[in-house]
Amino acid sequence: MGRFLNGGHAAAVSARFRSFVQKQNETLDIDRVDVPLESLPEKLEGFRFVVLSDLHIQRLLPFHDRVLEAVYEARPGCILIAGDTVDRRTASIVALDAYFSRLSRIAPCVAVLGNNDCDMFRAAPLRDMYAASGVRLLENESRLLLANGIAVRVTGLTDPLAVRLGVHEERPQPEKPEYMPLSAALRSEPVSGTAPQDTVPPSILLMHQPQLAKQYAFLAPSLIIAGHTHGGQFRVPLFGGLYAPGQGLLPRYTSGLYRIGSARMVVSRGLGNHGIPLRLNNRPHLPVVVMRRGTPPAHPDC
Repeated sequence: MGRFLNGGHAAAVSARFRSFVQKQNETLDIDRVDVPLESLPEKLEGFRFVVLSDLHIQRLLPFHDRVLEAVYEARPGCILIAGDTVDRRTASIVALDAYFSRLSRIAPCVAVLGNNDCDMFRAAPLRDMYAASGVRLLENESRLLLANGIAVRVTGLTDPLAVRLGVHEERPQPEKPEYMPLSAALRSEPVSGTAPQDTVPPSILLMHQPQLAKQYAFLAPSLIIAGHTHGGQFRVPLFGGLYAPGQGLLPRYTSGLYRIGSARMVVSRGLGNHGIPLRLNNRPHLPVVVMRRGTPPAHPDC
């Protein structure tokens, strides 16, 4: 093509391409996902979570400040971190402490490990960083979140790679239900132990790889949160994502809301890149999950 373009035109085309790539990879898609849940207590109507997944932070950039601002503006009751915060290119995990401390001051933060977090050189410092910044890391364990006075059970699953690599830490469940750190406003509200019989607080399953969700149906979650797929990396209208690890070509679970048995699953397309440094029709994804009272429309299980 260079034979048909002079230097000025070539520079203009190159600048447009760089602008296109930057917009595809640095413009946030703040996606409100309303999730209808049967028997949801009235006090949880409209309670919202923000999902951060697949940040793959190498070093902190202005983009990450924009993510922080968007999380703040979403006014979440809780922030769910669905894994792959770091990877082998991360310059310093300790340096992320201040960033996640700012995040945990917005709302209670709950995290799980993704496959790229599960490395003997990353898992331990990531645990330490989360602990120092006030993020509750769940490793095959459950805790209670006080949400508008209702106790909601949150279960976090470590990625299976942690077991294979020998970095999984099995922590015993507390004898009594343990509440995650809460903001002062939430802490001032009493725990409701007498919800009407026709309302049931939802249970939330936080995991990294969505294609494994069916294996955990025995936990009977109401809502599943996952990431990992990067939206299929390149998305094609009508077809969706092209490829996702663990699912292969034309993967089923890449973005948005799905039904898994009686549960609803929200899959984030993620915020960062790994391996392939380019997204197409697939902007960085920040789901804002809003719980709603109501009966979901009937359709076959995914």
